[in-house]
Amino acid sequence: MSKMKYQQLIVGAVLSLPLLMAQPACADTADDADSHWASSEPAGCKVWIDVQQEASASRQIKWTGACQNDKAVGKGSLTVTDDGKERLHFDGEMQEGNFHSDGVLKTADHDDVCTVRGSFVRGEMEGQFEESCQSGTRFAGRAHRGQLAGFGRVSLPRAAYESLIADAQKRRLGAWQGQFFLISGWWEGGSPQLSCASEADCLPLVAKRKAAFAQQAQREAKAGVRPYLLMMQSTEGNAPMSGMPYAWSDAGGKLLSRGVVDNKGRAFIVPDPAGGTSYRMSLPSGYFWEWEAQADCWQRPVKALQACMRQIRSGSSADDEFRAQQKAAASEQALFREKVGAWTKAAQNDPASSIDAILAEHRKWSALPQARITSRPFTCQAYQPALSLQAELAFAEAATLPAGNHQKLAYVEAAQLGNWRAAARLASLMLDDEMWEDAMPMIQWLASHQVPAAYNKLADVLQMQSTYDGETASPDALSLIDSLRWRAALQGDPVAQIKMARWARANQQDGLADSLRDCAVRQNPELAE
Repeated sequence: MSKMKYQQLIVGAVLSLPLLMAQPACADTADDADSHWASSEPAGCKVWIDVQQEASASRQIKWTGACQNDKAVGKGSLTVTDDGKERLHFDGEMQEGNFHSDGVLKTADHDDVCTVRGSFVRGEMEGQFEESCQSGTRFAGRAHRGQLAGFGRVSLPRAAYESLIADAQKRRLGAWQGQFFLISGWWEGGSPQLSCASEADCLPLVAKRKAAFAQQAQREAKAGVRPYLLMMQSTEGNAPMSGMPYAWSDAGGKLLSRGVVDNKGRAFIVPDPAGGTSYRMSLPSGYFWEWEAQADCWQRPVKALQACMRQIRSGSSADDEFRAQQKAAASEQALFREKVGAWTKAAQNDPASSIDAILAEHRKWSALPQARITSRPFTCQAYQPALSLQAELAFAEAATLPAGNHQKLAYVEAAQLGNWRAAARLASLMLDDEMWEDAMPMIQWLASHQVPAAYNKLADVLQMQSTYDGETASPDALSLIDSLRWRAALQGDPVAQIKMARWARANQQDGLADSLRDCAVRQNPELAE
């Protein structure tokens, strides 16, 4: 899902209008973090939820479409409710968890209910759109990257926008029509530039303005007037960041200019001689702003430059480093799941290895005489299938790696070579992270290869599920868990044997506990307690 923001769109330097626009996942601001991503029901597809839309304890997010790489994709409906009240509803297409292509978006907050119809590109409005709100607020026109661009109309109710309307009137933009103030004209970067009744009326004025801009820009260049950005310490723009050192660079980090903000808040900048359109303004603190400036922006008078430029995002170098680490981790996780899917595909497609089939077969086994747990000493059974030297070395190497996705990938490689301990270790790692669903393919693989650890790991899953959030497992659940572990112990799984030893000790069956422990340690000395 897009970053759904009922954001304040800065119109010029004086006019702010609330537009229900979305920003793409690639355009994070300093406060953006993984907390924006939320899992939707029923499949857990991730969608983008803006932090400004405060969630209630009962928030529900439902997505009816498909999921790819853990994010919502394709056509469907997205609904967000808080305390049973619908906060957002979107009908359309999603890409990488963001709105994409044509759609209808409806949002509701404490002040208004608004509906947007139009086209989205990676979460931002793009092309022709209309927005209407119950308050009477209306937006209609063309958007580019989430901002009004080209001809458009805005209708504002008097009560909600008194100060904004006053500012527009000072600029001779708009007029009253009944109880609403209408701004009709040509927009650039979310800012109204010219008043005109239709696009046909606007175009000659735009051409005339462009020619006038070019002439004035030439005069300024001859006079040595340099382009600049205004750097202010507050959104009101009344406190210049005078004395602040800055650096102006291109998208690749190549320094284009540097200086100190003057007492009027001006930071002097230059265009990229290579013709690039992406720039970064950086401060010594590590804070930065990224801008987009098309070539024609530099052909304008210096006072019109900043209105032509578009701020892409802001943040700090520390934020960027953190996001890069998060992105790398997400890529590794995606690669891990892809490799697990390929490795366990045969087992997952085998009906006999499904979790339901394993449990059904086990219930039949539990009715046999040997399934009953007795207090007599345990007859040691070791599970020691022949493994290749390559499989043994791969497991040993994976065990030495730091915990994380890199280690998990190494365990996958060992499991692909047939090392059952690697598969069992992977299942344990998934369960340590409470990722039960991700542990199931490993359990199915173990079961399809008749590895006793499959029963023990399945018991781990059932135990975690039955005691989640502090709940108490039912007697039937405990009986099934113990039965699965006992079966794994009888068939030679050392981890199951050590767990059953603890169970026996807790039930004052010391002889059984000692024999189970001795058997487990003989197979795996690391299990000694």
